[in-house]
Amino acid sequence: MTSTQIKDLLESKGVRATHQRISVYRAVCEHPVHPCASAIYDALKKDNPALSLATVYNSVEALCGAGLLRRINVDDNESRYDADMSRHGHFKCDRCGKVIDFPVKDDFAQGLSGFAVTRREICFGGLCPDCLAQEQQTKQCN
Repeated sequence: MTSTQIKDLLESKGVRATHQRISVYRAVCEHPVHPCASAIYDALKKDNPALSLATVYNSVEALCGAGLLRRINVDDNESRYDADMSRHGHFKCDRCGKVIDFPVKDDFAQGLSGFAVTRREICFGGLCPDCLAQEQQTKQCN
């Protein structure tokens, strides 16, 4: 997305389109690793030396509040951010830390008839295929 497209999107959602918010939104969109606020800050600070970590936190909060980003909690003490607002789940590799999207069928919550579901978070953890292959190769060598 261009800066103008992001600016228009933010304004259409009632979010003031500051340079920092545009940069933060672009960083999350362009990095499908589901970055945490400090990773966003680290990615942006070189080109934005006046940027503070507090500004990044304020920006992701404003973008989440407008429905442009989703906060995902793949660990108890770490929030990551996702710009993909479609229905999907997340898998976090316990070894390399990657967070990977996976599709979720719409009938997943069929046992909740009569409930008003306003959000859902589906997170799994374990080893990704790359780390699992490394572990199996290590076991074979021993």
